[in-house]
Amino acid sequence: MRGDASPKRSAASIAAKLIFERNDRVDILLRRGARDRTKSGT
Repeated sequence: MRGDASPKRSAASIAAKLIFERNDRVDILLRRGARDRTKSGT
């Protein structure tokens, strides 16, 4: 099974990692934006 670690699989895992990191960043930005919105709303 270890020999099955093909470049395609590693590329997919790298892409998934990049997507997860981007989602974390977007989530932080959305959370910050929501906090600012609620702060200005009250």
